[in-house]
Amino acid sequence: MQETKNKGQPTFYYNREKRLANADSNALFAVEKHSPTRKGLVKSLTSTPSLRFLFFAVILMSLAAFISAFAVGSRNSGVFGSAQLTADAMWFDGQVYITVTRGLPWYSRLNKQAASNKHLLSTLEIKTGDGQVFVGGFLQAGEKEIKLRFSSASKPKMILVAITSAQVKNENDRLELFTKVK
Repeated sequence: MQETKNKGQPTFYYNREKRLANADSNALFAVEKHSPTRKGLVKSLTSTPSLRFLFFAVILMSLAAFISAFAVGSRNSGVFGSAQLTADAMWFDGQVYITVTRGLPWYSRLNKQAASNKHLLSTLEIKTGDGQVFVGGFLQAGEKEIKLRFSSASKPKMILVAITSAQVKNENDRLELFTKVK
């Protein structure tokens, strides 16, 4: 509160230190716990035992949801050579229809020089099935997708799509995609 001016400087009659020296214990407790300085987000979320429990419960539940989504979810895309391959499957009227699409990996999209059609230059051998019936085909150089199908009396939950290079026959050079059947 400003009362007078003393040579261009305001004179205040409120002295915080003097007031706190005469304050009772409840006021001192409130001043100590509620300081004007900001503590930070994590310190604020963990300042009391109940907030600490809630904070760590949210962290643990988020971690559990992420791990379960990673462990249970299908892996329907992957990188083979310089191409991003994605598999989709659908069951209709006793047939399972599979589409395997070839595109650029996400990191090649950032680099303009790598975004050429280099990913389309190789022929890929694709084998797919549900564990009882298997079909195969070739994704030729220059093609972006292949469609396959096989008969299945009931809708399978998941199918396997195994992708190898048609030119190089190496057991270790193989991509396996697991996709849910829609």
